Amino acid sequence: MVTVRRAKAGDSRDLLAWRNDPETRAASIDTGPVPLATHEAWFTRVLADPHRVLYIGLDEAGTSIGMVRFDRGDDGAAEVSINVAPAQRGRRLGRALLLAAISSYRGEAGNGTLYASVRTGNAASLRLFRRVGFSTAGGSSDVIVLVLRDDRRISRAGPS
Repeated sequence: MVTVRRAKAGDSRDLLAWRNDPETRAASIDTGPVPLATHEAWFTRVLADPHRVLYIGLDEAGTSIGMVRFDRGDDGAAEVSINVAPAQRGRRLGRALLLAAISSYRGEAGNGTLYASVRTGNAASLRLFRRVGFSTAGGSSDVIVLVLRDDRRISRAGPS
C-alpha cells in the first residue's frame, strides 16, 4: 500500500537527487541538471506557496518512493507532476503513488480539473496517466497534454 504525506524541509535533498537522476532528466521537459542553490530556492517557494502541493509517497515500510506535485492555477485547474525515486523504479508503484496523491489532493482542494504535460518520448508517464483515467487534450510534437476532468474517471483497476 502506498500513502502520501506533505513534503517537509528534510525532503529537499531526496527531491534534488531524484530530479537530477539521468533517467529523470532524460524524460523531463527541462532536461538540464538543477544546481543545489536553484533547487533550494525553488523548494522553499513550493513549500510556502498555497497554490502548490507537494506530496512524498511512502511504501508500506515507510520508505520514500517518489513525489507528486500539484500546481493550481487561478482557474482552479492543477498541473500534476510525478517522479518515482530511481531506487524504487520497477516496483510498479507509480500508479498507486499517483492515485494516493490525487485522492489526498482532491480531499484538500476539491474536484477541479487536473492536467499533465508529458514529453512525447516519455512512454512510461504517458501510460501511467492514461491508466489512471487522463485523456489526451492536445500538445505539440514535443509535449502531450493529458487531462482528468472528473474524479469519477479515476481508474483503480488493473496493474500499476
